Amino acid sequence: MSKIGIDIVDMERLTPQMVDRIRMRVFSKSEISEMEALRNPRRRIEYFAGRFAAKEAFFKALGIGIFNAYLDQVEVLADENGKPVIKVSNSVKNTYLNEYGNFLVSISHDGHYAVAVVLLEK
Repeated sequence: MSKIGIDIVDMERLTPQMVDRIRMRVFSKSEISEMEALRNPRRRIEYFAGRFAAKEAFFKALGIGIFNAYLDQVEVLADENGKPVIKVSNSVKNTYLNEYGNFLVSISHDGHYAVAVVLLEK
């Protein structure tokens, strides 16, 4: 059986200062490095919103809230082609993902919204 989660973020509610303040709690070092490589403040907000939506969608697919897990232990990084991929820590894998080995994620931006869909497959 597969599981799916979806989340949407209104980017108009985010400011560069807010993103800088909370990124350390929700992003891994690798995600922070990817975001800091972006020079445009608007692009940083888009990056943050898309990755945050993907993490929310991931935990929704699992059927648990984001406050029950460590957000920085679920990474949403770009592969060599720029496509987002999910990487999870062994702790998250052992606690929540015994039967799921494949995680697919899609992130999209339109106007002031970022949306993400995550599919967990056996």
